[in-house]
Amino acid sequence: MDHLQDLKKALTDAYAQSSLQKALKTSQSKSLEILIRNHQQDQRLISTILHMADVTDNYNDPNDIDLALDTINLAKIYEGVDAREKEGTKLAYQDLLVTELLHYFKHDFFTWVTKPKCPQCHNDGDNIEPKGSSTPPTPNPDEISVVENYRCVECGVNVDFPRINKPAKLLVTRSGRCGEWVNCFMLLLRALLGAEGHIRYVWNNEDHVWCEFYSDSQQRWIHLDPCEDVFDDPNLYCQNWGKKMSYCIGFGDSYVVDLSEKYITNKDKQIDKKSVVSDLQLVPQLIKQINARKLLKTYESFRYESTALQRIYDILVMFNNEQMKISTPVASKTEAVGRQSGTAEWTSSRGEGGS
Repeated sequence: MDHLQDLKKALTDAYAQSSLQKALKTSQSKSLEILIRNHQQDQRLISTILHMADVTDNYNDPNDIDLALDTINLAKIYEGVDAREKEGTKLAYQDLLVTELLHYFKHDFFTWVTKPKCPQCHNDGDNIEPKGSSTPPTPNPDEISVVENYRCVECGVNVDFPRINKPAKLLVTRSGRCGEWVNCFMLLLRALLGAEGHIRYVWNNEDHVWCEFYSDSQQRWIHLDPCEDVFDDPNLYCQNWGKKMSYCIGFGDSYVVDLSEKYITNKDKQIDKKSVVSDLQLVPQLIKQINARKLLKTYESFRYESTALQRIYDILVMFNNEQMKISTPVASKTEAVGRQSGTAEWTSSRGEGGS
């Protein structure tokens, strides 16, 4: 038995070392610079993907995690988990915990903002008219990307809506659109699942974001949309909302993956990728470069060689298993038709009102 274990360890280490050598070769090449130089017309897409590559690092600050655990009502969440267990379910405890966190976040913690309320009359309907946008403040501790400017025509009051990106600040404001919702939810998800939990941010080129976590019991990545309180329904966007999409990309701690086949489940809703990128090999090549860097970064973060190689092997197995299952069709689980967050006018303008 010891001999077999030694053989297994030798084979897994050899596979990990071979993959690391390939990653090192990729990272040392000038491929990324050449890629950027040769695709000037695709700079927006390239810049977005590169900027998002390490987005999950935003949820690792121990102080932010402690603040998250102090801010949410843990007792209510665990009571909800207990109630779900008593109802009888096939879901494991970790899955139930995430399901309950989704429900709590949607219904008790965060608030949707289509247009900000007037601080004087407290209305946020037709009285609020858009007046453009302004640049973020300097300094910018809340990582505001843009400040949307509005005016209340009834009160004559200017109303600003800063688009905050700092997760810890969102624990205080508890409001926003899908970007703010997912950013804050990811921090809470990290806090509840702990450092060993696998989470990732999913970006869609047509202006929506959501997230996923890796279910230990189901051995797969589970779709989560905190804006909608939806658990494990990749068909939500195309088949339910009727949303047309080109790219959906997942950004995790260990690797980046093109999830377009997983989420663009209706061919009629697939936007021709050639209409958004000049070369269809650009995104795969870019992801390859990012993943090479991530793999090396993971390896270097471990003190002991044997532990590092085992972690690299686990990442590669997870990645390869996912690639084999990524386009496996699943039945839709969401009964309500169309997007539920946001006003009907807003969702309709985005092509998300229902197929």
